[in-house]
Amino acid sequence: MKSMEVELTLFSEKVSEEPETSTKPLLKGYLSSRLATTARLANHIFELVSIYGMSKTLNRRPAIFVEDSKYQKLIDGIQKIFPGLLEKFTILKEKVPTDADQFLLGDICCKFDNPDKLNNRTARHLHLTGHFYQSWRYFDEFQSEILGFVKQLNIDFLLLPKSSNDVFVTCIHVRRTDFVDGEHHSSNVTFTQKALHFIENKEKSKTPNRKMLTVIMGDDPSFEEKMFPNTIRAGKGTPVLNTTKVFVSENTAQNDLIYSRHNCDATLITAPSSTFGWWLGYLSKGQSVYYQDIRSTNDVNYKKGHMDPDDYFPPRWTSINLDGTSGKIVVVGKTS
Repeated sequence: MKSMEVELTLFSEKVSEEPETSTKPLLKGYLSSRLATTARLANHIFELVSIYGMSKTLNRRPAIFVEDSKYQKLIDGIQKIFPGLLEKFTILKEKVPTDADQFLLGDICCKFDNPDKLNNRTARHLHLTGHFYQSWRYFDEFQSEILGFVKQLNIDFLLLPKSSNDVFVTCIHVRRTDFVDGEHHSSNVTFTQKALHFIENKEKSKTPNRKMLTVIMGDDPSFEEKMFPNTIRAGKGTPVLNTTKVFVSENTAQNDLIYSRHNCDATLITAPSSTFGWWLGYLSKGQSVYYQDIRSTNDVNYKKGHMDPDDYFPPRWTSINLDGTSGKIVVVGKTS
């Protein structure tokens, strides 16, 4: 436990050096959480960004206890996208202290559980035992800071187009493989095609002189390359023609998220419960995000009450659906 004692001593010294003021009180201690180390990348992002947001709300320092190799693998994956986020965490290669105050917050993945109830907890180590914390409400007030944590643009995105004053990039997220299980709502060709047409018409009215290009990011490239005409898979050596309008990404998941931060002017989430699609939208350059209304689907997690759409989807995003009568895309919950 020697290394932990060093970390705690340094933490105590840093706190004592900073005088308490009416606007910036002394930090209370650490905030950490059990992490779903076997889950996927976007779930890890939700957990760590939410812990960071809650730590600021509770005036604590975010921490990660690296209890085994799975925790280290999680950290390594986040480092490729959010080096700035991890710099805000104290990372301790130790077990959670036995005297930590353990509290169950967020026992349902996609419903907000207000951390304000923890303000009166005084233990040096406050350790949460919930999971995922998939709600914008945990951290959205710090969005500008979170966006600044994303890795800077020094990556080869292969043949994917770059957003510019002349080029408008719409990014589409597709989720198929594990979502065609009857439990989740997977991406649908008809909805995706009509939704892209709707988005391009709406966005082009704002920037009429920009060329409209599309990038598809997902888990089934063979499916994705057949969704639209004039599509190429954007790997090395693939010829890009003047008629090419749609690019299927062949980058890593981490690089797709970084690409979104710097290039996605608009984002379409076609599998609404996909956390990866969610983060493509949240980190996107243009912050113009559209998603299929989950209330109109048979997504089991939503039907079972595991998700509150108002907690999961930021209110500034646009919920859309394919109207069964007119066959047109309509905005849900809005009159215009």
